[in-house]
Amino acid sequence: MDNATIEGCRKRLEPLGKDMFLDPSDIEKYCKWGQLTDVGSRYLNDQMEDFVRNVQDSSSTSGLTVGIYNDHDIESCSTTTDAIHHKSAIVARIRLLANTIDSYSKCTLSS
Repeated sequence: MDNATIEGCRKRLEPLGKDMFLDPSDIEKYCKWGQLTDVGSRYLNDQMEDFVRNVQDSSSTSGLTVGIYNDHDIESCSTTTDAIHHKSAIVARIRLLANTIDSYSKCTLSS
């Protein structure tokens, strides 16, 4: 996002943030990274991947199985007419999601 957009977001959220005891840096991070834009979604996906890595690397025996469904790579300018909705990629995205779910449903947990 450009700086003017981030600044506008910050100005709109600061009054709300005071009631929720949010630090100005939290608002800044949200305005920069918490949006569902290409940059924001990459940041949020990285946060999720770090979490999954930490769970997998820990000696936890929680039995938690986590899968990452990354359909970002099947989107392109050719799959959208308005730069937001990727209607022509819906079938491929559903197939990717189904394959991901199917592969995780075959996983077994060892004790």
